[in-house]
Amino acid sequence: MESMMEYRGYIAAVAYDDAAQTFFGTVVNARPGFSAVFEATDVKALRREFEVTVEDYLSRCKEDGVQPTEPYYGKIQSPVTKHDADIMDAQPVVLVGEHVRLEPIGHQHAWDLYEAGKEESIWRYLPRRAFADLDDAREWIESCIAARESGTTIQFAVIHGEEERAIGSTGYLDIDRPNRALEIGMTWYGVDYQRTAVNTECKYLMLRHVFDDLGALRVCLKTDHRNERSQRAIERIGAVRDGVLRNHRIAWDGVNRHSVYYSIIDSEWPDVKERLEKMLAR
Repeated sequence: MESMMEYRGYIAAVAYDDAAQTFFGTVVNARPGFSAVFEATDVKALRREFEVTVEDYLSRCKEDGVQPTEPYYGKIQSPVTKHDADIMDAQPVVLVGEHVRLEPIGHQHAWDLYEAGKEESIWRYLPRRAFADLDDAREWIESCIAARESGTTIQFAVIHGEEERAIGSTGYLDIDRPNRALEIGMTWYGVDYQRTAVNTECKYLMLRHVFDDLGALRVCLKTDHRNERSQRAIERIGAVRDGVLRNHRIAWDGVNRHSVYYSIIDSEWPDVKERLEKMLAR
């Protein structure tokens, strides 16, 4: 088994030795000559060892008066994720852009997400209310982790690049691997980050990964019929309105919600990609 981890822009390649029942990691984008191999018997400890190794690397660079290697910017994809012509094998990944980094949601994000998600207006058109307290945020994160382990959803924490803290969340939902389709949804951001480049870049990173890396055929986006701002935003990036699923669900506020469905298919992706890149360049 191989995978990737990321911390402060530095990457660890991780492998598992079945015989030793141990994880081994190596920082792959530190400057040449830096010894950065570490190991642990569980993923939590491996993450901790990786972070210590990166901090040690940066500290040694400072002591030696040398410039550390620039952090990695781009996307990190697990080597086990293969582009298969028949199956779109979506797996947890880290996606890195200029403004944000998307990483699989975890308990380490609980406090930041609670702070960002306390405002009731954020959740008006989403399936649940605002976080009542920190425990409520933790329970939601736990449900996201459970859904990820079942293979149906990959929920991300949105990390603001400059502030290095989680400011919202978004996810791959209803993952249909054999039919190479999924939904991008359960998206929310703290009020200070709405109507900024954050959402545009999140959509760009997520769409680029599923179409360019995984070979998706269709990506769905849906929103509450009352949320006209969301509908305009989805249409602005070039998604096509498929229709309305009437009386789709009863919202948490008691309203009988109709869901407006949009999609982007593989043949439309090049134009959508170009449009998003132009939007981000402004």
